[in-house]
Amino acid sequence: MRIYLLYSVIVILLGIGFVDWFLPMCGLIVLCAFMERHDMPSNIMGIAGANPWNLLLIIVLCHWWIGRCSEGLRWDLRGWPLLVLTGYIMMLVVGFARAALDIDAFPVGSMTTGSARHADYTIMGLLIDEVGNPLRYLIPGLILYDGCRSRSRTRMAIMAIVLMGLCYAVFVVKYIPLGVITGSEDVLRSRNRIDREIGLHANDMAFVLVFIFWSIVASWPLLRHTWQKITGAVALSVMGLAVGLCQSRAGFIGFVGIGAAMTAIRKPILLFVIPIGLLLVPVAFPGIGARIGMGVGIVSVSGDTIQDWNEITSGRLTNLWPSAVEYFLKAPFLGYGRYAMLRNRGLYDDILSAEGSVPSHPHNAYLEIGLDYGGAGLLATLALFLGMLRISWRQLRSRQDRLVRVVGMIAFIAVLDNLLIGISSRALLPRPSAMCMWCAFALSLRLWTNERATKVRTAVAPPQSRLSEAP
Repeated sequence: MRIYLLYSVIVILLGIGFVDWFLPMCGLIVLCAFMERHDMPSNIMGIAGANPWNLLLIIVLCHWWIGRCSEGLRWDLRGWPLLVLTGYIMMLVVGFARAALDIDAFPVGSMTTGSARHADYTIMGLLIDEVGNPLRYLIPGLILYDGCRSRSRTRMAIMAIVLMGLCYAVFVVKYIPLGVITGSEDVLRSRNRIDREIGLHANDMAFVLVFIFWSIVASWPLLRHTWQKITGAVALSVMGLAVGLCQSRAGFIGFVGIGAAMTAIRKPILLFVIPIGLLLVPVAFPGIGARIGMGVGIVSVSGDTIQDWNEITSGRLTNLWPSAVEYFLKAPFLGYGRYAMLRNRGLYDDILSAEGSVPSHPHNAYLEIGLDYGGAGLLATLALFLGMLRISWRQLRSRQDRLVRVVGMIAFIAVLDNLLIGISSRALLPRPSAMCMWCAFALSLRLWTNERATKVRTAVAPPQSRLSEAP
């Protein structure tokens, strides 16, 4: 029944697109929350890749192209943003090409990485996963940038981004028992349900939820009516509950870090509330306190109290990061190509002997890019994110336009969310959970481009003389 409902929604959006192509675009963003679910069809009539979301993406692309021609739109992203975005995409392509040329280096046999077997890595699979899918997640952002040229469309895009996150939050609340935060349920087993039922790793899910939670807070000045504020308060409650249910320590770091940054920007006097909250949360929600303190204060066999860093960091500080840093320093400029941890035999063997299994990435976004794409790729990535940080920072300080200030704050939150959660997760590469981030970047870039165009028109406009002003 749900599948028929999904196809019905796609047909409705197809029809609406003939009137206004931007509404199907917003629907595409919202339906991203359903894309990785276990019951989502992976193909149509046996055609690989022909799933409902991809079908809607093609429909949106067609409507967008027809609409932009009728509206007379021209692609106007230029300068350093276009340069760093092109460099970022080229980094992905080069990383794929190096892995494809070294496809035989992937381990084979029964050893698994997460839920995928090493033997499943093929050139076509790599092309889809490392080029096709990343571009698929970037395309909605590019369409938003090109078409979101009015205030009403900007508001609609913000609403679509929030609705996507709210759908994710509802799924988490549905599948994860409340006992996870009260301490009566097993944390790790419940976290696995997020991946199994919704299709995102718990850290990726926390990334989305944290971003949407603080985006709702940032959007509060746009909520003018009482019913809008009540709806926003309910949405915040659901989002906050879902963040706690994810039990992601990376998510908790991002949540607190972004909250501290927003408080420092808007109400610095309230910064003292954060330490109080950090002390009260473990008392009110023992499950969260137990998750944060996992591995801290372990009593050894000899009776001494120690800190189990292998447990605290899930093997990152003890087994993964030291080896990753060592091999990064051996090829600091260009790296090894995509999936370096699997393809580099020395690194693979070191982690396998220490950890017992080898993940496809070092659970650190900076080390992942450093290993796979080298210092050059890390520079290209940081140039993109720090560039967006600079643009959004200027926008959130705007005093003239409330909408510009809100969009700037949302893009600023997206950057911080990536940079903070990237410390212990993969957060700097295009993936399903990052689509909301790219959409936020697109809105920020659109307003930035509009502002620059206005300044140019003002600068080149001929001065008005008294004679020309006379009737």
